[in-house]
Amino acid sequence: MPAVKAQALADFIVKTTTPVLEEQPEESAKLLVGVSKWILHVNKSSTDTGSGAGVVHMTPDGFKVKYSLKLNFPATYNVAEYEALLAELRLAKECSAKRLAVYSDSKLIVNQVNGGFEANNHLFAKYLAKAREAARGFDKLTLVHIPRTENWKVDQLAKAATTENPEQYSRDMREILDAPNI
Repeated sequence: MPAVKAQALADFIVKTTTPVLEEQPEESAKLLVGVSKWILHVNKSSTDTGSGAGVVHMTPDGFKVKYSLKLNFPATYNVAEYEALLAELRLAKECSAKRLAVYSDSKLIVNQVNGGFEANNHLFAKYLAKAREAARGFDKLTLVHIPRTENWKVDQLAKAATTENPEQYSRDMREILDAPNI
């Protein structure tokens, strides 16, 4: 993502965030001890009309930004999930975040990045290397696997990214990615 786009996203967060009313699920909140600052929820979608990713970005002050990413290239669920993670890590760096908690319903991605699973596939090995590179520079980065039932709002954003009528989501930040990040 060019620096201009990343700065525009950072500016967007400052100008359009709204207070968070939802609480973190109790089990997930326990994992936040010591990670006090930025909270990210990521999810993916792959439909007949294309692939997308959704992100809910919560700032340290309790504000949130909804962000959807349309992928204009063939992408599996796991590729879309990695693209969402990479986009969020870039945005968090641009916003000078130092401590992150990232929630994802992709057990594969969470375990690969955390070192529990190996990336046995060449494509995922590239994504894993890119994600680990993007994770450098944060004081603390925690990836947490959560059940899909706890990630439904982000799932809606991911599906919205693939819609033919993006104007209905005009309050949400939307980006179109024409090529993979690897």
